[in-house]
Amino acid sequence: MPGPRSFLVDRLGAGVPSRSRSALAMSAGASSAMKCPQVTVECRRSVAQAPHRAAASYPSRLQARCARADLAGADHHAQAADALAERHELPLASVFTTWYRALRTSMTEPLYTAEAAYRGAAALLDGCGMPGLESGLLPLALLCLYVRHEQHLVPEPLGDWGPYEPWVRPLLLVAEGREEEAARLLTSLPSPPRDLLHEALWCLLAHTAIRVGDRTTMRRAHTALAPAAGELAGAGSGLLSLGPVAAWLEALAAGLRHT
Repeated sequence: MPGPRSFLVDRLGAGVPSRSRSALAMSAGASSAMKCPQVTVECRRSVAQAPHRAAASYPSRLQARCARADLAGADHHAQAADALAERHELPLASVFTTWYRALRTSMTEPLYTAEAAYRGAAALLDGCGMPGLESGLLPLALLCLYVRHEQHLVPEPLGDWGPYEPWVRPLLLVAEGREEEAARLLTSLPSPPRDLLHEALWCLLAHTAIRVGDRTTMRRAHTALAPAAGELAGAGSGLLSLGPVAAWLEALAAGLRHT
């Protein structure tokens, strides 16, 4: 299943060819265009597709700002995407920016406000044509929110975990008081996919490993998270976050010292 960034870019940029011939159309001149109708067709097509190309560029810009906790910069790209979506009737762009605002709320507002924002954003996913985001995203976002706020995890109401289930299952077992099962499961888990939720899933594994005293998984998590020490875990997705990676690295180092 494609990661959040590739799926969003594919959907927002739907219908955009991999190679545009607009430069040819512009350089050909009016007289050449009169002689070659295909150039005019390609030029018009390129102009018509320009909003889709612009919309497809905003997720990556916004996500890069989020990863570095640059909320002002991310807000700028979200506002630009919303304006473009309204002007050219591109509803999928608004779905993404609504999820970004839920993420932003989770970083600046109380738990109950952030949870309501996420549930509101999730309602937009139903039937929006983005199945790569519908499955498991709300439960994962809420789980990350609860972990950040050190809330007791109640797994059942969170719903279907979709493709994220293998990496959240150990923590769910811990929440049910089944630490030994969680520890055994950690020993056989592969690394999370290397997409924009890579660090977030590693933080959940780190949290679980610290809880059960699994030094091997703690070391694996520390190695995986170290390159992103200056970022917010998961925020590069523009969807959710587990807070500063640096804080997780400190927690892992402390866990390794005391286990």
